[in-house]
Amino acid sequence: MSDERAENRVYQQLVEEQLRTAEGAFCPFRREQQMDHLFRHLQRDFERPGLKVLDICGGYGRLTWFLDELDPRQHYYCLDSSETLIAQARATFAGKPNIHCEVADLYALSPGRDKAFDITINYKTLYCLPYYEDAIRQFVKATRSKIYITSPFYEGD
Repeated sequence: MSDERAENRVYQQLVEEQLRTAEGAFCPFRREQQMDHLFRHLQRDFERPGLKVLDICGGYGRLTWFLDELDPRQHYYCLDSSETLIAQARATFAGKPNIHCEVADLYALSPGRDKAFDITINYKTLYCLPYYEDAIRQFVKATRSKIYITSPFYEGD
């Protein structure tokens, strides 16, 4: 899709500009009440170790950080299309063998990702994704068991 590539470039530029102009203000690294609600549900899913948990559109790994605090026995995959944010995530999680951070296009996940994850989480980004129906199809395609989606569904503070 050519529109998708153009939108990805716009996203990359937006991320770069926000990181440059708002040092430390871009998506603050803090635990939120919404995470606590999500984690209450995930604790039931995390009864056994070794699950593959996908944090799709995971940015620099904010949710992944708190997921690992919740249960470090799981394998976390933080995927995002921003090379800059994934570079930050890789630096944050260096030395954590259960956390994998990769640059990936949500709309073009490789066939090797089909049903590769036990749980997929899309945390507070669906509302700003273009082609959200296609995004949800990709979540379903990549997931064996459960999908969690949280979103404010508006574009304000």
